[in-house]
Amino acid sequence: MKKHTSFLLGWLLASAPPLMAGPAAYLDFDPGTRPAGMGSAFTAVADDANAPLFNPAGLALMGLNLTEATVSAGFLPLDRFNDFLSFCQQIPPYDYLGFYVNHYQADGLPGFNTTGLPAPAASDLNLAFGSGYARDFGYHFKLGVGTSFIYENLAGVNARGFGGLDLGLLYVPSVMEDLTLGASALHLGGFLSWVGGPTELVAGDYRVGISDRFFEKILFLSYDMEWQGSVAFILLQHFGVEVVPWSFMALRAGLDNWNPTLGATTKFLNYGLDYTYEFNPDGFGDIQRISAELFF
Repeated sequence: MKKHTSFLLGWLLASAPPLMAGPAAYLDFDPGTRPAGMGSAFTAVADDANAPLFNPAGLALMGLNLTEATVSAGFLPLDRFNDFLSFCQQIPPYDYLGFYVNHYQADGLPGFNTTGLPAPAASDLNLAFGSGYARDFGYHFKLGVGTSFIYENLAGVNARGFGGLDLGLLYVPSVMEDLTLGASALHLGGFLSWVGGPTELVAGDYRVGISDRFFEKILFLSYDMEWQGSVAFILLQHFGVEVVPWSFMALRAGLDNWNPTLGATTKFLNYGLDYTYEFNPDGFGDIQRISAELFF
């Protein structure tokens, strides 16, 4: 089993982008269309159904008596897919809940048998079933907590685990301004256990961010600094800008660890449609994402 496991781990590393090698590394891959268009600088923004993935405290920014659902599909090169489904709801007057499913899959991975000889191509299926809770402690403070359960099927071998504990904070210093500070610690204590094999620890993901709105909320600027808990202390930087020239349209751009991103949103009544193009964010090629939203 040890030799078989070594080949499985080799497949696993082949399916993950270079900056995310490790167990359940897809948890740090941004599946949301809007935050991806802002260079993943979303920790201090987090005001929609993408909040549970970045900062669960952001659920408290959704607004009063609002239910939001979103579905996002990501088209990645090298036979990879990353899809996301989320449903969020306020529980009046101060509490918010969110639920999501995160799907990442890599097909066509080079296959090897237990003797090291070539075998048919393998697939790596990853699923995370998560939830988040936020509490609004007034204008200045919002706190959030979340968790997830994860499943993986790599070349027919299953693994199950705990995605860890997610903690989030949002702080608004002044009621007179739109400046917001955010921080989150994700996947704390996470692990992935292979059937008949080892149990691996999931690396934490730590973020701090700042955002501000200008010109009567027409211009939105955000910045994140991130450490994905790898052995090397490498800080990733994310820059984002969103311009809302009209209530039915928004334009976005960003730098995701210095890789450019572009995006746009159009809204009609209670519906929204987002599109994002990411320029080679993981070194494997460009990514396109599209999502649909429903507000009610």
